[in-house]
Order: sequence, then C-alpha cells, then structure tokens
Amino acid sequence: MEARRRAEGKKVQVNLDLEYSFKRGSETNFLEPYEIDEINDRIQAAIALMPDTTPKEQAVERARAIKNEYITSLGSLSPRVSVYLLRKAVELRYKVVSANGVQSSTPPRKGPDGTKPGVWWGNIEVELFDYPTTLDLPVNVAQWVVSTWRDDKVQNGLEDKAQAWANVFDAEIYRLDAALNAPKQPTE
Repeated sequence: MEARRRAEGKKVQVNLDLEYSFKRGSETNFLEPYEIDEINDRIQAAIALMPDTTPKEQAVERARAIKNEYITSLGSLSPRVSVYLLRKAVELRYKVVSANGVQSSTPPRKGPDGTKPGVWWGNIEVELFDYPTTLDLPVNVAQWVVSTWRDDKVQNGLEDKAQAWANVFDAEIYRLDAALNAPKQPTE
C-alpha cells in the first residue's frame, strides 16, 4: 500500500516508435480503411488523367509512386505496429469464450486488489487513437501493461508473423520494467 501511495501521480514513458522492419508492401496492413480509400482515389484520379495508350507498366509504376508518397507523408508506421501489439496482447490475455460461443476480449472494469484494467485500457485506447510515438502512463498502469505483455497467453499466443516485431517491443517492455523497478534516486 505504501508503494502505491508513493507512486501516485508519477508517470513513466513508453516509446512506441521502435525500430521495426517491414517486408516490402506490408505497410498497407497498418493503414486505416479511410487511408486505403484515399490512396485508391488518388491512384484512380491519376490514371484517369493518363492517355488510354499509356503502357500498363507505366500506370502500375505511377500507382506505386502514389502509394509510397502517401505512406511516406504519414511519417513512421512503427507506432502503428506497437499499437497493434498492445491491442493483440490485451485481446489474448482477456479472451473469453462463453458457453454459447460469444467471444469477448475486453478487460474487466475492476480487477483484483482495487485495480481497474478495463478503465485503464479504455484510457489507453483513447490515447492510441492517433498513433502517438510515446505514451505517458501512471506507474500502476505501466505495471499492468508490463504484466499483460508478459502473460503466458500473450507470449504463447502471438502469430509467427508478429514474432519479430514482438521481440523489438519486448525490449521496450524490459526497459519499462527496469524503469519501474529502479531504486529511487535520492534528491538533494
């Protein structure tokens, strides 16, 4: 209880803009549907302006250039991968299938020992909406994120295709855990 009182009001930062590697073309997997629609609209507009005699290769090359320009204009896609991994971790940890086959992956509003994982996750989801490069989390919420990520259901449940990204995110979780468990520095 004393540790909880001392940690009250303190925050730690989680870096979401990590060094993930992408396979060529996989970037579109992290775009929102409206962003994909916007790319397609731009491509269709550009192709409509091309003469009918334009070679197919030239049209395809122009479409690729438009897509790449759009993705570049978004900045780093790495926060989107981190957001995906966080969402997947919460889904795996709290996945419940009822007797009638209905699935739920929402954390309970209240947990043991006065914790509030459902409330915390709801607050984090709001912050993740714009894919920030960092998250400033209260200490108790950061501890929940670490324990969620380290849960066996999460570590054993991630797809193989996400494992390389999970290894990168793992390093950030270890850094976060070390920051949470670092001895308090004396103030002068």
